[in-house]
Amino acid sequence: MRKLNIERSENIFEYLFYLLFYALIIVCIIRTMKVGTDYRVFYFAGKRIISGDYDLYNIIRDGILTYKYSPFFAVLFVPLSTISYKLSLFFWAIINSAFFILGWLSCENFLKKNNINISNTHRLLTLLFMIEVVTLNAQQANINAVVFGMVMFGLYTTLYAKKTLIQNIGLFLIALISSIKLTPMALVLFFLVIKEYRKCFLLIMMFTALMIIPVFFFGLSKYPDLIKRWILVLSDTGHFPFYKYTNQSTIAQLSRWFGGNTLTVKFISSCINTFVLLCVLYSSRFKNVILSVSLTIIFMLCVSPVSWKEYQIILCLPLMFMNIKLINRELKGFPFYLYLARILIVNILVQAIIGEKLGLMANYHGNYLWGILLLCTSMILYFNDSLNTEGKGLKRS
Repeated sequence: MRKLNIERSENIFEYLFYLLFYALIIVCIIRTMKVGTDYRVFYFAGKRIISGDYDLYNIIRDGILTYKYSPFFAVLFVPLSTISYKLSLFFWAIINSAFFILGWLSCENFLKKNNINISNTHRLLTLLFMIEVVTLNAQQANINAVVFGMVMFGLYTTLYAKKTLIQNIGLFLIALISSIKLTPMALVLFFLVIKEYRKCFLLIMMFTALMIIPVFFFGLSKYPDLIKRWILVLSDTGHFPFYKYTNQSTIAQLSRWFGGNTLTVKFISSCINTFVLLCVLYSSRFKNVILSVSLTIIFMLCVSPVSWKEYQIILCLPLMFMNIKLINRELKGFPFYLYLARILIVNILVQAIIGEKLGLMANYHGNYLWGILLLCTSMILYFNDSLNTEGKGLKRS
């Protein structure tokens, strides 16, 4: 009788998950078509390349809508800039949705390869936790879903594909997205932690090659200047909403509290980022790929000066893993309470109870940032407890 009830519950959760998943994809496409804030930046960067205007990084002309990605991405975007804006935006919405699905499936396959079963209950809870960042990314029409899909699929193929060629293609995907948006290059740290030195070296070489290739398009006289201006735009905090509540990076949050990027802010920010970095390095002790990937992703989000809320779409894998442990009642003690606190300040309070105004206040005080720090700590403590429990079991036997 109990088995029958479990099967019925699983069927209900399966129906609810697929209903919500497909509804979310449709809503995301509609939101992209209605708003698509950041897409015009990509689209008109491609238009400038077509017209031969390589003045991509002009803060005075473009203001907060200044192009902030690599010159290479503007070249890659040319095909979508040759058609009308609305049609191009629609294709972008489809591309974003496809990469989100690819990233999600890659996360599930990660778990399966590590002998972790995922049920529809786990899937549904993870999707509920991610709704806000997924829909916000769609509204902004940003590149984060593409980053998520390429990083997770690239990691999965390079770690688990049987053929070396396919593994190298996975590495190339990570290098490609890193040449567009620099933060995924933090995965070099992940490959060092798991002692995949050959893959680490190949990733660096592929990234370097992809950064050099645009020289043949822009010319040796113009390309170095474009790279310099790109770096200046990335480091600029005066012309962009750097201190806005949606920027959940360590340095932006502390700057909101202390009234600017002061020496105190830099010191505390360095301490927090060092803590996360040490957690990534410490994860090598457990020899668990999911833990090391998850902590590297968290480090990626913390260390970047700009880390908008929608960037946290890439947290899918650690959230899936922790939700499985939560529902299976494997989280106990401090790991349980810390993860519960993360759910409370990021999901329950903001999405379900306190409303929009207090939700914005929670964002202003960095609830997403503290959420990933709680996630980081709870994961490390969970694995540490598991290792200690296994050690005690061996001593007793």
